[in-house]
Amino acid sequence: MCRILHHLPELILRHANLYSTYPRMHPIVQTSLDTPLKLDRYRNLCNSIAVILVSMTTIFFFFSIEVPVDTDTINYISTAKEIFMVLLDVYWAVYAKTF
Repeated sequence: MCRILHHLPELILRHANLYSTYPRMHPIVQTSLDTPLKLDRYRNLCNSIAVILVSMTTIFFFFSIEVPVDTDTINYISTAKEIFMVLLDVYWAVYAKTF
């Protein structure tokens, strides 16, 4: 924080050069070329494993508390999710052209 405050006047006066300090970006894949962790050929494998784990966690999250299910033990998160999805669909339908 002190370093930023110390150089703040210089940054304000030379605001045109601020963008030259950002890392270079790959033209097709919007990631930094200067990153210390490059997944290159393992990127799709890692993404697939992440999707599978998130899907499994989501499915287990939606399970009810007890079997048999009644009105006291039902998990209402699926209802809340559907309400959120309807709101998200309406938002997308209204604002889709602005993206």
